[in-house]
Amino acid sequence: MRRVAIHDLRAGEVLARPIYNERGEVLLHAGVALNHRFVRLLHAHGVAMALVREPDEEDIEPEDIVSERVRAAALHNIHKIYQVALHATADLAVPGRSVDQIADALGHQAAKPSAGEEELYERLFHSVESIIDEVLAADTLPGLNTLKTYDNYTFCHSVDVAVTALLLGKKLFLSRDQLRALGVGCILHDIGKAFIDRNVLTKPGQLTAEEFSLIKAHPTLGYEFLRHQLQGDILPKHVALQHHERQDGTGYPRGLRGLNRIARDPRDRFETGRIMLLAEVAAVADVYDALASDRPYRPALPAEQIVAIMESMRETHLNAEVLDTFMSVFPHYPAGVNLVVTGGPYEGFRGVVLATNKRAIDRPRIRLTRDRRGSRLSPPLELDLLDEPETTISCIVEEAPVPA
Repeated sequence: MRRVAIHDLRAGEVLARPIYNERGEVLLHAGVALNHRFVRLLHAHGVAMALVREPDEEDIEPEDIVSERVRAAALHNIHKIYQVALHATADLAVPGRSVDQIADALGHQAAKPSAGEEELYERLFHSVESIIDEVLAADTLPGLNTLKTYDNYTFCHSVDVAVTALLLGKKLFLSRDQLRALGVGCILHDIGKAFIDRNVLTKPGQLTAEEFSLIKAHPTLGYEFLRHQLQGDILPKHVALQHHERQDGTGYPRGLRGLNRIARDPRDRFETGRIMLLAEVAAVADVYDALASDRPYRPALPAEQIVAIMESMRETHLNAEVLDTFMSVFPHYPAGVNLVVTGGPYEGFRGVVLATNKRAIDRPRIRLTRDRRGSRLSPPLELDLLDEPETTISCIVEEAPVPA
């Protein structure tokens, strides 16, 4: 499987993963053979990259924890709720009003959600329950996240963060009620971005100090919006409020501190200034998906680099024990990813990851398709790296074009 820039796609290439629009509708399904009309469609929707199948990989199906049906429904529902937030933004967008004034206005809104809005939330809660049901049947992350466009990034990111966080929650033996609160909080964790100028959110270059201050306001804005929208649901609102807090107290918006452990002493709840566990789980999932996704300012990072960056955030940014749980379910070499052999008897050979080994998540089964001269192997050579201790590999990631 290859990541290919849209302008490099050729007619006849077959999609390996579906591509969605911002409303949760499938633009093109996995298995579709591309033609010029389809490529123009993807380009018109701002799709930068696609995953396509290679001739020697017809039998490799990249896994997804969540079914296409459930993912599409969740995307559709989160898009609808963002429309509610955007409507509120229009009501609050008084010329000259600052972010603090908008947050204050949101905090003083007395109106409860309308009957129609309550129905939207019920649909979203149903989507979260469906995601939980499917995540409970999974053991590891697929390692390949949804392809995101500039238009659907926030929605796809929200669903992917929820999926990752819920798998971590399963591994942490959270109760069903805790999983539900975690899932809803993650789905809505970036709702505050609806109140921020889209040009700032999608800016490809470095943000100014003022623009970064706007970005840092989104947890507070999201919390103030959800305080009235989610009547009686305390935990999801605080996931939205706390997902950018850090273990060392340097996060925002309140500078809360973490414990770098999962277990909570009953006395901890009386200590102020602490990050709650659900928000710490959401933070790990949020960082992972941001690194694994194409962004306006850089392409998606390979799994090996994601591991290195997240490890560098251990104990300072991210809860160390939650990060340990993440590392136990995140495949360093996801199925379907292209690879090059970097050491051992097959050094220089290229191929693809076939499957993750559950006994050793960093030693997958692989299929070598080309020798060190680039000639195609016939038949391909399949290896289980558990049986090949001298063989080391590295992922090959085709980069998405970054806007100027």
